[in-house]
Amino acid sequence: MHRLCLVPLFAFPILAQLRGAAVFPVTSEIASWGEGAFIGGKRVAGGFFSRGGCITDWNGDGQADLILNEIEAGEPDGAIGKMVALLAPDWRYELIDTGASFRDCLGLELHSRRGVLITHRQMQLRFYQRTSGRKPNYREIYSIYTASAQSGLAQADIDGDGRRDLLHGNYWLKAPEKFDLGWRLFALHTWFDTPRSAMVRIATAHLNGKLVVVEAESEASPARLAWFEPRADPHRLWIQHDIKVKGGLHKPQVLVSDGDGTVLVGEDNGPGSRLLRVTLATGAVENVSRSRGYLAASSGGSAIAERK
Repeated sequence: MHRLCLVPLFAFPILAQLRGAAVFPVTSEIASWGEGAFIGGKRVAGGFFSRGGCITDWNGDGQADLILNEIEAGEPDGAIGKMVALLAPDWRYELIDTGASFRDCLGLELHSRRGVLITHRQMQLRFYQRTSGRKPNYREIYSIYTASAQSGLAQADIDGDGRRDLLHGNYWLKAPEKFDLGWRLFALHTWFDTPRSAMVRIATAHLNGKLVVVEAESEASPARLAWFEPRADPHRLWIQHDIKVKGGLHKPQVLVSDGDGTVLVGEDNGPGSRLLRVTLATGAVENVSRSRGYLAASSGGSAIAERK
């Protein structure tokens, strides 16, 4: 079960320009970034950083590092920039790649290889590994070209073969038996009717002992929210169960599992944004709290930082 961790961000400088925030695993220490990067309110790096990023152990020393998308001053989220690491505990700057544009970022292991997965330009899944050389290696896992940009990343064994598959936007990708083999793409649903409708948040949950997938349109207002159960035939679309939210759901940026059959959904829509608890089996929606908006999250997606 994930534990909800609400942490006030009012102490941070330049709150209005924050583009991202994350809670370090185990502790309640917060990293935030936008115009500069901050750990616990202390500036640890200059520069400008997009909203996307994640916390993961990039250099294998057992400490959680920051992976961020550095951009030029004044550029919008999604601009082409650099993929960089800030390495704990002294937050030393390390360049991973140039020409990078990503929001989704997930530290994971693929076939015993530890690295970071990003969605480059909302369509290309890239897996980066740190090397002993000057530049990390990356492998293109899959490129998805549809009418909509894709976002949202999660890892789970979808088909029960013991290998952890990937969830991404409209799709799930079946993990191959070996690292150098190709991944197979299967559709979850067809939310690509608008240029941003496949920009989603993804969470996995268990319902009646079975794995299900929950998705919410992160760029929409009102946004679709639904949970999906797989069919025996992987080539068929999953069974969609829509969840209705009173007043509509607006730009949800937080979506995490909250135990057996429940998820937490947090809007990032300015004053009055809600944190909601949803019971999947019944579709019941409980209003947990309100704030100025929510910024997500931590390693594994198990914590939430709240704007005050």
